[in-house]
Order: sequence, then structure tokens, then C-alpha cells
Amino acid sequence: MHLLAAQAGILQQEGEAIDLGQSPGKIIFASAADSELSAMAGAIDRAGSNDLRLANVLALAHNMSVDLWLEKTVRHADLVVVRLLGGACYWSYGVDELSAAAASGAFKLALLPGDAAPDLALFERSTISKEDWGKLHALFTAGGPDNMDLVLEGFYALGSNQPLTEIKAKPFARFGLWWPEKGMLDADSLANISSQGTTRFSGPHPELVEGEGPLRERAFVPILFYRAALEGAGTATLERLIRELENAGLSPVPMVISTLKEGACIRFAQAVFKRFVPDVILNLTGFALGLDNIDKKQNPFANIDAPIIQLLQAGRAKKLWQQDMQGLSAKDLAMQIVLPEMDGRIGALIVGHKDEALWHQGGQCSLAAYQPDNKGIARAVRLAGNWVRLRQLAPSTRRIGIVLANYPIRDGRIANGVGYDAPQSTLEILKALSGAGYQLAELPEDGNELIEMVQQGPTNADPERGKGGAVLALDDYLALFSAMPEKIRKEVIARWGKPEDDPFCRQDGFHLPVILFGNIAVLLQPARGYDRDIEASYHDPDLVPPHAYLASYLWLREVFAANALIHNGKHGSLEWLPGKAIALDENSYPLALWAEMPHLYPFIVNDPGEGSQAKRRTGAVIIDHLVPPLTRAETYGPLKDLEALLDEYYAASGMDRRRLADLKRRILDFTRDGALDKDIALPANEDEALGKIDNFLCELKEAQIRDGLHVFGCSPTGDMERDLIVALARAPRGEEPGENSLVRALADDFKLGFDPLSAKFGERWNGPKPAELAELSDDIWRSEGDTVERLELLAAKLVSHEESNQNLPAASAVLRTIEQTIRPRLKASGPSEIRALLDALNGKFIAPGPSGAPSRGRLDVLPTG
Repeated sequence: MHLLAAQAGILQQEGEAIDLGQSPGKIIFASAADSELSAMAGAIDRAGSNDLRLANVLALAHNMSVDLWLEKTVRHADLVVVRLLGGACYWSYGVDELSAAAASGAFKLALLPGDAAPDLALFERSTISKEDWGKLHALFTAGGPDNMDLVLEGFYALGSNQPLTEIKAKPFARFGLWWPEKGMLDADSLANISSQGTTRFSGPHPELVEGEGPLRERAFVPILFYRAALEGAGTATLERLIRELENAGLSPVPMVISTLKEGACIRFAQAVFKRFVPDVILNLTGFALGLDNIDKKQNPFANIDAPIIQLLQAGRAKKLWQQDMQGLSAKDLAMQIVLPEMDGRIGALIVGHKDEALWHQGGQCSLAAYQPDNKGIARAVRLAGNWVRLRQLAPSTRRIGIVLANYPIRDGRIANGVGYDAPQSTLEILKALSGAGYQLAELPEDGNELIEMVQQGPTNADPERGKGGAVLALDDYLALFSAMPEKIRKEVIARWGKPEDDPFCRQDGFHLPVILFGNIAVLLQPARGYDRDIEASYHDPDLVPPHAYLASYLWLREVFAANALIHNGKHGSLEWLPGKAIALDENSYPLALWAEMPHLYPFIVNDPGEGSQAKRRTGAVIIDHLVPPLTRAETYGPLKDLEALLDEYYAASGMDRRRLADLKRRILDFTRDGALDKDIALPANEDEALGKIDNFLCELKEAQIRDGLHVFGCSPTGDMERDLIVALARAPRGEEPGENSLVRALADDFKLGFDPLSAKFGERWNGPKPAELAELSDDIWRSEGDTVERLELLAAKLVSHEESNQNLPAASAVLRTIEQTIRPRLKASGPSEIRALLDALNGKFIAPGPSGAPSRGRLDVLPTG
């Protein structure tokens, strides 16, 4: 075991034994909240005290650290106060040792909860009176500089054996409007400041789009942030963000809140949004509200339709973020990305870092505060401005890019999507855009004609075919390429050589696989690599894209001047490009190419794992779509289980390395137990093996025979609707009669005495053979599989109303659920998908919803969209 000395400007890591190196003091205050330590340091400075010591509980995670601190500093004190969020178990060893020392009379002890809720278990281990304990807790709960001064006064009174009879908490707003250098303001004052500082919002590319016309002059951008910023966490990030928004011609509305779950704070937010109707919202708070399950009165965003961009402040130093390819700690990932995205928040751009800015000599403690990431703030402001521009432009002037995947890289796989007819879906989207007032040229008759149009120009399989619908001059590309980060430029050149050597570059320009339909550009996504395994190139985290890939996105962004991008169907490769896993920096390819623009992504509803990758790395708004029409899929059951494990692995990436190791072992064991390792030819390296398994499943899913593919915006009809309903009703969904499996209910009605969901298809059938089932097929009824087949046939006839459900009580309950719930939700899915896409292109908030496989009982994912 090694021992570290605490030093100013160095973050100590959990689990290491450190010596805080503090001299004794009469008063000791410890907390895990940097904002509280900074607030107390401010009170110390105002009072001119020099005998109060501050300690960060996070620096005392190791038992030896606690022992050293107790021996050198704490045992000489008159009073020790500790604030703990999470109760005594959060810091059990420290609480035990402090309690034992206080019980022996070494000092007085006050253990206080870190939130507003009283914790009697902490009081019982304290040695001050309940009245004094309650007053200290009330002062901390009230917060603010005035109350911190009273806290300090109370500390010295208790240390001198004086009661806190004259000390009472002063009001400090739990919410309100705020402005740098002016503090808390009323709405009229903020409106006056905003009107004086705001210029006309012109957006990023006004000179590239003719006929846009003037936009609304004032675009309000509320900024939600915690009150802790005013109490000591620091406002530097906020001040920089406000200044950049004003410079961009946007009107910031900074909103202080204690929580978004408290009634008064919710009503305040609703009132502000009514006065300053937002075009986009920037959110610096964490956690989730569960917007899809709460009453409108409990939803601060209930009456607005603006998108909410989640901004990140890393809870560690900038240099650690720069060095870590994961991007954020597991704690920050959970609190600032995973939970907020459940409320439909998008973006996930880093704007600040918690750096230890100064050493507080009086408290003998290093104080940490959030410091702005200027480049990140600039990116966040550009993203906000681009959403505002999208929202304010008339549909006839909006320019939209639609990207079609090409995986594997063959002409026969152009515009493929998992369970998805991407060509026909693209045509349906184009029709919907035309109907909504977008400027489009003549459209192809169907998806096949669209693909024929694509194949008339360059493709990944034949980049020298035809002229291409757009040409990016080599000189223009070089100018745009030179503006990209140096690291990216060097990597691309080192891997792919000079731009003019790219297969898509000829006659001094990049001939891009683009089809222009008026203001809509349909682009075939260029390949990531030409001379490596073409399937692996989709998921390889280290393979940098070639020049043509960069040229295509740069053309869309800077020349075509797209206002939004649609990646149509699972999945493209942008979200898999090299860079940080989350909280991307300028050297991360997805951010460098597109993360500052509105990005929409129709994505199959049953794959939340890879959908999360797109959300977190490209800021995508996921518009989920239906699974394809299904027939019996039990043959693929084990493979679906393996896919679920892989989804869980990707969804958990970066949060818990021990859990990842367990998932990795389960995936590899599952693969070997099913003898799939021989089919896949797994390498010895486990990480490479996971990639091979993932690639294998992607390819295998495309080899599966389906009863058609889903078309975006179109609910299945006829036999496809019938078969899909039967598939959805096959899995049980609960304990109620209507939640039973339809085929299981039929087996019960006919008293067959077996479970069709766990049947052994090759086993001989020795049960009854009711005439109603026997007459459904002329085939020999010999096995359990034959029995299941007849139950499925009857289920299909019942769903399509070809047979009566009379005398089938168990099945009738399920059929009522089908008619009241499943069928209506299926019919609503197609229109809901188109409506959500058009709403997103109108710059509106898209409500969050669950994801998963509806065929495995997850009917809550319906309707999609």
C-alpha cells in the first residue's frame, strides 16, 4: 500500500490512502459536495477565521486516510460536523470512527444529512442536542452566503458549549431567474436585459441559402441549472454560456432551480416558459423525471414543444477527460446522460469540467469548482442555434439531407436497414415532406426506381461510375479539410494518403453519390474502408474514414447547407467512427463531422443498445419504427438471446467495468455452448471476439427470411397485420387473462395439457386431437410441433375473424386485448412515425418512449414513433 500526500491542484482518486496533511483546528467540517466546501470557505474568508479545517469526504475513501486524519487533525478539535448524502452507510468507516471518538468525549459531533430530509439515524450518532442539530440542518438546507455565515457562527457557538438559541435560517431562493453580476431578477428585469443584448439571429449559413428571409428576432433559450452553482459550485461555465448565446443573437433565460421534482420549482419553470416561450432549452441538471409516466402538473415541460439539449459538466479535471477515451466517469454517465436521455434530452455536449482551482489556506483544503470548456460551449451554442434555425425556417426553405447505409459494401446492399425497407421508406419520407410544404423535385415511382437512380452514379462498389449528383471541387475540399482538427487531418492522410488518390476523386473533384430532389439531398453513405474486412469496418473503433467520407459530410454541411440530417434506418457508420465513447471532443470524428446539427434517426424499436450509440455520439433524435412483419421466429430464439446480451453490453459500456466483464464472459460462453464459435471462427483476443460476434449477428440478421420489411410511416395491413398480431400475442405479458399468450390460451381451452411455448417440436404427440384443430391442416398430426402449428393456424383465423371464438373463454380474453390494444396500437404506429419525423424537422421536442421487442411481450413500445 502506498501513501499519497494531499496537494493543491491534484485530484486524489478513490481507493488510495492519502494524508490530508492538515494541522489541528478547533472546528472540522467535512462534506462530499464541492459546492458546500466552497460555500464554507467563503464564510471563513468573510469572518477571517483561521482555525476551521475543511475536508472532502471523497478524499477519505480509504480507511487509512481516515485514521491519519483523525490522529493528526480531528482529535484536537472542539466540534466535528459532517454532511452525508446517502446516510451513514455512504461513509461507514468514517462515521464509526468519529462516533466512537465523540462518545469518548474527544469532541462534539454533528452528523447531518446532505439533503433536506431529516435522517434520525445520523442524529442518533451525533452528540449535540436535537434542537441544535435541527437548526444546523435547516441552515444548510436553506443555503446561500448569509446562512453559511450563520453556520460558521453556530459552529463556534457549539464548539464553545453555547446553544444556538439566536440563530435562525434566512430565506434563500430555491428557484428564480438569474443574471451574471446582477444576481436574482424578476421577469421584467430579465426581459429588459435580454432585449438590450440581443441582435437578430441569423444562424450559421445565411449566405448559402437563397430566399430564407428574416427570422424572428428574439429566440429565447432557457438555461436550467442547479442552485448549487450559486452556493459554491461556480458560475464560470454559466457566464461563458450566456455570453456566447448573446453573441450568437440568442436570448438566454438563466433559470436557477433546486430540483425539477418539487412542486414550487415545477410551477416556476412552467411560468417562465409561458413568459419566455422557448425555441430550445439548455439543461445542466441531471437525473430523470420520467416524463412518459407523470401528470402534466408534475411536468415542468408539459406545455412547451422545444427540444431540450443536455449539457455536461464533468465531475473531474479537464486533463482526465482529455486522456480518457470513455469520456466521462460512470457516475457522470449515469446522472448526466443515461437518466436524462430517458426524458428525451439530446445533444450530450461537454461544456465544463470540475477543476481544483485553488488551495484554500484557511481551511487547508483544495477547492474544486466548475470551469468552462470554451470550445464545448461554442459547440453547444451552435447546436442550439441550428435547432432554432430549423424551428423558425419555413418548410419550403429548409434543406434536408437523407443518408442511406450501404452495409456490406455491395451494390446489392445499397440502402439496407435491419428489418427495414429503406428505399421505400425514403420515398415515403420524401412524399411526406412534399405534403408538408418542402420544396422537392419529381420523385421516383417506388423504392426500386430510387435505387436504380443511385446506381446510375458512383457507389462504394464502383466509385468511378457516372458523374454523381454533386461534385465537391478538390480546392474546396482542401479548404474545408484544413479547418478540421490537426489530429484528424494527420490520421486520415496517414491511413488513406492524399485526397486526390481517393477512388471518388477524379478530374479535380469528389464525385459524390448524391441525388438531389429540390431542397432534399439523398446521399449514399461512403464506405469507411476499402482494403479491410467490409463488415468489420462498420464497428471497428479505430478505423478512420477516408477522404470521400469526410467530403460527403462536409458537402452536406457547408455547401448544400443542410438544416438537418436524417440517417434512414439501422444503421449507418457515423456513430461508430473513432473518438471518445461519450462527451466527445473536437478530435472525435462524429462530432467533427455532424454533432452541431439537428440529427434524426429512424431506428428499429427492438435495438436500444445500438440506438444509444447514435444518441450519445451524434446527438441523434431516435424516431423508432416497427419491427418487420413477423412469422414464427422460434428457430432464432437463442440468437435473439445472444443479441440481447450484446445490447446489454453496449448499453452498459462505460458505467461498470465489472459488469462489463461479466457480460463479456456470458456472451463468449453462450457462443461456445451453442457451437457458434466454430461458425464465427472466434479469435483468441476477447475484445476482438466480441466484435466478430457482433458482426456475425448483423450479417445473420440480414440473412434471415422475413415476411416482408417495415416501411416507415406504414402500418402493416392484411395478412402481414394478422401474422404480426399473432406473433405479438404469442408471448405472455402478465398475470391477467387478457395478458396471456394466445396459443397458450387456446391450448388451455382445448385442454391439451401442455405448454406450446416450451414444446419440444420433435417429441411425439400423445395428447388429445380435437376436431377443430385437426381439420385445420391435412398434414399428419404426429409431433408436438404439429400441435403448435395447428394452434398457430387457429390463432391466425381468430385474429382475422375467419373463425368464431365461441366456447373459447381463455382465448376470448386475449382476443379482446388484441382488438382493444394491440391492433389499434399497430394501426397508429405508421402515422405516428411520420408525425414524429415531421415534428422533429419542425424543431419540436420528441417525447421519449420505451424500446424493446414487441414480440417478446413489450407491447408498451407501441405505437412506435
